[in-house]
Amino acid sequence: MRILYSTSRIALRSHILKEIKHLIANQPEQRVILLVPEQTKMDMERDLLAQIGRPAVMMTEILSFRRLAWRLLSEVGRQPQGTIDHVGQGMLIHAILTQNKQQLHSFGHLADRPGFINQVAAALGDVRRYNLKVDDLSDVAGRVPDQALKNKLSDLATLLAGYEQQLADIGLCDAEDDLARLGELLTSLVGAAPADWPWPLSRISWLENTKIWVSGFAETRDFTPQESIILSALNRIGEQMTLTVTTDAIPFDSQAIDMGSDSFLIGRKVIWRLLKEHPTSQVEKIALPETEWAAAISSAILAGERLNLPEKRDRLKLVQAGDLDDELSWIAGEIRRLVQEDDFRYRDITLAVCDLNAYAPRLRAVFREYDIPLFLDTERPVSGSPLIRFVLSLLDAGLYNWPLASVMTCLRSGMTPLTPAQIDGLENELLARGVNRKERLFDLGRYDNQEVLPWIESALLPLKDLLEAMGKISDCEGKCRLLYQCLSAYEIPSRLEQRATELLSAGETDLAVVQVQAWNALVHVLQQMARLAGSTQMSLATFRDLLAAGLDSALINVIPTAIDQVSVGGLQRAILRKSRILFVVGASANQLPPRLPPEGLLKDQDRQAMAGLLQLQMPSSARDQAFVDAFTIYTLLTLPDSRLYLSVASDPVSPWFKWLKDAAPECLIRIDPRPDWDDPRLNATGPAFTYLVNQSSCSGRLNSGWLAVGIALLRAGLPIAAATDWLRSAVDPANNRRVRIDRSMVRALYGEWPTMSVSQLEKYAGCPFAHLADYLLALRERPVWAPEAAETGILLHGIIELALADLSVVMAPLDPADRAQWTATLDGWLAQDLEKRIAAWMQTAANRDGLQVFFEDGVHASSGRRVRRLAASSLTAMLHHYDQDGFKPARLEWRFGPKQKDQFAINLPDGMPLALRGKVDRIDIIEQEGNRRFRVVDFKSGDRRVDYDGIYHGLALQLPIYLEAYGRNNPTYQAEDAAYFRFARPILSLPVGTGLTTEAIFRKLEKTLVLRGLGLDPEEIDLIRRHAIRRARELAERLFAGRFDVLPAKLPNRPPACKYCSLKALCGFDEDPAGFYRLTPLRSGKKQTLLHYLRALESEDREINS
Repeated sequence: MRILYSTSRIALRSHILKEIKHLIANQPEQRVILLVPEQTKMDMERDLLAQIGRPAVMMTEILSFRRLAWRLLSEVGRQPQGTIDHVGQGMLIHAILTQNKQQLHSFGHLADRPGFINQVAAALGDVRRYNLKVDDLSDVAGRVPDQALKNKLSDLATLLAGYEQQLADIGLCDAEDDLARLGELLTSLVGAAPADWPWPLSRISWLENTKIWVSGFAETRDFTPQESIILSALNRIGEQMTLTVTTDAIPFDSQAIDMGSDSFLIGRKVIWRLLKEHPTSQVEKIALPETEWAAAISSAILAGERLNLPEKRDRLKLVQAGDLDDELSWIAGEIRRLVQEDDFRYRDITLAVCDLNAYAPRLRAVFREYDIPLFLDTERPVSGSPLIRFVLSLLDAGLYNWPLASVMTCLRSGMTPLTPAQIDGLENELLARGVNRKERLFDLGRYDNQEVLPWIESALLPLKDLLEAMGKISDCEGKCRLLYQCLSAYEIPSRLEQRATELLSAGETDLAVVQVQAWNALVHVLQQMARLAGSTQMSLATFRDLLAAGLDSALINVIPTAIDQVSVGGLQRAILRKSRILFVVGASANQLPPRLPPEGLLKDQDRQAMAGLLQLQMPSSARDQAFVDAFTIYTLLTLPDSRLYLSVASDPVSPWFKWLKDAAPECLIRIDPRPDWDDPRLNATGPAFTYLVNQSSCSGRLNSGWLAVGIALLRAGLPIAAATDWLRSAVDPANNRRVRIDRSMVRALYGEWPTMSVSQLEKYAGCPFAHLADYLLALRERPVWAPEAAETGILLHGIIELALADLSVVMAPLDPADRAQWTATLDGWLAQDLEKRIAAWMQTAANRDGLQVFFEDGVHASSGRRVRRLAASSLTAMLHHYDQDGFKPARLEWRFGPKQKDQFAINLPDGMPLALRGKVDRIDIIEQEGNRRFRVVDFKSGDRRVDYDGIYHGLALQLPIYLEAYGRNNPTYQAEDAAYFRFARPILSLPVGTGLTTEAIFRKLEKTLVLRGLGLDPEEIDLIRRHAIRRARELAERLFAGRFDVLPAKLPNRPPACKYCSLKALCGFDEDPAGFYRLTPLRSGKKQTLLHYLRALESEDREINS
């Protein structure tokens, strides 16, 4: 065995390629095997082909350990006829977990948790790689003192036994055992002359004359026991084996392993073990052709000394941005500059992203904006693809009676024949009609919009037929076959092909490949299911769970789809690729060094406890990860031969970023939010145009550099002048919250005879822009039907209206002065079968208002029952009020406005009349001794109280204006009060042993349903009525002047008007404390303070007028 070592994996890789090139040149017939990690196989093939040419392809095989096993086992007929991969393994593990749920101590309830199957598979993989058996696990479980570990090991033993038994029952083998089978085969051949090998083993006798190189393994981990057995056998069988190790030194004894840099501790361990097992090995140190920069960084890390960089420091840039978008935009612009000005190719550039999951979506969008070809070098879970979302949500629809969420996931996946606009229209209709289960969805007579009917027929009816057909098939294989056939008939493959073509046209080549591979993965999982479960009887729920388990284990690997692309990957992937320019992106203290990954089911202390009891060497994932990170960072910092960039968008920065900054402070670049004209972020026309518009709009002028940018963009055909003129006022921070509309336009929008409701004026007082958006622009969120929302209130109001109409007939001839008759009549009305009458009123109101849905199964049992109970408790409380105060119901749902019998208007200062409209829930009257009085009652679902601050500032004008409107239309009546009544079923919580009587409990409950009134005398009520009209006139005057600023009103200790506003994305108001229109609250004793203010205001007005 030859062992080559160096601190540079690139140097080792280049050296063995040169050796192979030299060998092939001198001995063209020489067989060569190059063993490499699976993820570097393609890069090695490309580099070897580039160096040697076509002869290398003919005589040199570049294989991973797994591919070597397939190659040799199939050559001698030892490859099993049936194997399952990690997808089938995941499905078997799910089935075993489900079947043994009662026997498992820790794992039984976790079978359906996302990602758990993969954790179990990883733990079983570790067990099998170290050749542990069921008895070994059971033995350790019996001896280990920690109960949690005992349960884990016992569960793993149960799973391993069940897994092996399942494989034996179905006659299949685990692909993970390929290396063990290869090791057994090669070990059996050691010591025997190839001429004596029996057929068919003699078919691989060519191994004797084969030279073997092993590269890329002894870097971040040692060889597994299975790999070590294979290497040991090949070393004795083959002509020569050459193995590379990344290390800084050869330990002279076991104590010396820990002496040296942490970056190469794993390498020192590996080379010490190899020399101990193969003492006759030849060891050779490979010279390192480093640049000055790499040599300086390498020596500083290895010696633990201060970093001294070369004087010429243009090869390093440390970029600190304010946010992620600025960081990525700067990088994208710099890449374009490197390619356009410095003659680099995109393929020369690699991005090592510290947190790829967080950066990938924005990175892809930014690179698209800068027109940079991108290859995302990472495994992609197939479960996140549109096709898989479609299939799983379809099965969920069948399981849960077609809930709206599952239906929309199907439609939004892009796998149906509907366009996005049609899907939006269908979703709006489904929401508006309250469609949330199968019988409603396919009741085509339910829909008002007839346009949606063909959409349902083409997109959803075939899926309904599929699910109904699947319900009639009992076995797993039949379900798999039917699902495949129906998806094909539904034209899923052609839609995937069309989508892939669109992505290719947009330059998203890797996403296009994922679309096709998702279909292949689904077909593969269905084949595995049919193979594993076959004729097993299976419900739709079990079928769905098994399919999800298989898909959860499936991963998609994509190879580069073009020659010239920027490679983007995580830190571990980035060090595998030789790069001239390297960007380390997101170098924050939290991400560089990376955070420890999840340990999985077997924690580090679990592994060490097992290793001690089993007397074997198992890796320490937590401890070894620190050494892996050290090696990764060393390799990253010394990898590029031309330029190194570190960027970060958040504080604190990585200690490695700070280490380089302290050594070369002049290399630090702080990105200004507003770029100067030579900023890399301007190296693309689209971003440059955006920044140019912002620059000109905010400053009002262009400096010479920006003028040059503007001229270049103008030549590119971009309409700079029009855009900057139009956007100048909008982008100006001082003006972007002022909204002004011409007075004539406002009058035109409201018509010649303007009319509005009191609530519209209140909305304007709360935020002028909200009024503009709601009532003039008519912006609306799409209607969503829910029985707990507005329609519940409509039905409840209808019941109360019918009940009080009936009650008013009974009370009409009564005299409040005759208290005995008054009370007896009310009690008699309540004593009748109230529940039965409420049910009848509810049916009448539902038929009148189109709310029959409340009588459908499910809705009737939940929301319908709630409405009936609310009506009963509310009517009981109302009759109690009438009994106490002598009022009787006179008008229900009283309306006033331009198209009503009763009208009400106010005159604005310019003489224009403004008609107000409204609907008062209830008008009560009382007539005693010729004195006729009334009160208005507004029904509320919440505990609304009179808001004196709101009345003063115009935020709560309804009650006083309702009093004024009814008083003007009924001048013979005097205003007595205005109040809120809350619909509720009061619940009283009492501690045990309170000892309250039933009567006392009822009194407490009644307090929760009292009328929340003004509580003022007639003179005070008139004062508030006049103030409300005056405030309404002021608000209307500002409104018709076209003032619609983004200026939400805010009272102390209260949520602002924009708290639940749906227009935030439009107005851009972010609840900045400085941006509110702050209102001054009334002092304590608000009722009397309000009256004092109003009297003072009227006194001032009289003095001014006099």
